[in-house]
Amino acid sequence: YSFFFQVSSVIIRTNGQPAYVAVKGTVYDVTEVSAWQGGKHHGVTAGTDATAAIAHAPHGESVLGKLKVVGKLAD
Repeated sequence: YSFFFQVSSVIIRTNGQPAYVAVKGTVYDVTEVSAWQGGKHHGVTAGTDATAAIAHAPHGESVLGKLKVVGKLAD
């Protein structure tokens, strides 16, 4: 990956457009994940930093290995 994102610019779009979430500074593409249809998953909205939410999710970070990494959050 070669993209760096500001938290404010992580992509939120859906309906065929990219949907990204950040976890621990890494930005993941959730566009094709059925659980993220409509840009939301259990109260978490695409385009946000989901680090705190994933820490409390039953699956934890185990799902991250299945997602495409598209970049890192900029410092």
